[in-house]
Formats: sequence, structure tokens, C-alpha cells
Amino acid sequence: MPSRLQAQVEEALRDAGIPFTTEAIDADSGYSIDILAYQNQDEDSAMPSPLPARFGASHRAAAIAIEVDGPGHFARPALRAPLGSTALKQRHLRQLGWHAVSIAFWEWNALRREPHGVRDFILATFPRTALHPGGSGDAEGRGSPGGNVRA
Repeated sequence: MPSRLQAQVEEALRDAGIPFTTEAIDADSGYSIDILAYQNQDEDSAMPSPLPARFGASHRAAAIAIEVDGPGHFARPALRAPLGSTALKQRHLRQLGWHAVSIAFWEWNALRREPHGVRDFILATFPRTALHPGGSGDAEGRGSPGGNVRA
């Protein structure tokens, strides 16, 4: 069962029309990735449908590994100091070739307070979504949340 924070991030991706799977397993490391979202780039990097539970090197160019980090991922949340295991996992995912993004709870909460915070995050993280002007989505982003992420 995902946390409320992770469920909010999933809802934002779903509203933006971005395909994703949750709790995906990296086949090489065994790491569980909170959310693995597809970057709609081109047909050569297309993700399989339905999305598999285990992903390997062939999928890394077409996906963003999103880690949703609640207060339990920080030794001192007030100081925003991540636990060693949290920082190590991010580093390993990047070394394995994933485009890894971490969303800390305070960042997500700040995004949700801004009128277009979540939408802007989605646009920055997924530049080829239908939310962009000229795409198939609403250029004003109405009904489509977006947000901010640390990459």
C-alpha cells in the first residue's frame, strides 16, 4: 500500500496522462523503485505494454525512476538530511543508468500550495507530455496537475 504522499504523486502522473508502474524492480540491483514513469520520447524507446514488474538496462533510457521520500527517509527531517540508505540508493540508481528523481515530502507539499506547482514539475520532468503547448493536452494545464522534483 503506497503512502498518501506517493498516492498524490501517482494521481498527478495519472492526471497528466503519463504511464507508470509502481514498486518496479530493477533486475540488476534488486532495488524496488517507488514509481517508474515512461518518458514519451520515440517509438524506439517505447515501454512494453502492459508494463512489466521487473525492468533492466533496455528500459532505462525510456523511463524515470521516481523515489517518493517521506519523513522516514530523513535522519533529521527538520534539517532535511537524508538517511545514508536513501542517498546510497539514489546514487546506485544513477550509476545503473536510471534517470532518478527524488521527491521529498516538503518539496511536494510546497508544490501543491503553488497554483501551477505540480503542473510545472510534470512539465520539467516530462518535457514531451501532452501538457506542453502544441501537444494534444490543454495548453493552460486545466485539470492537469504538475510538480517539482530533484533530479
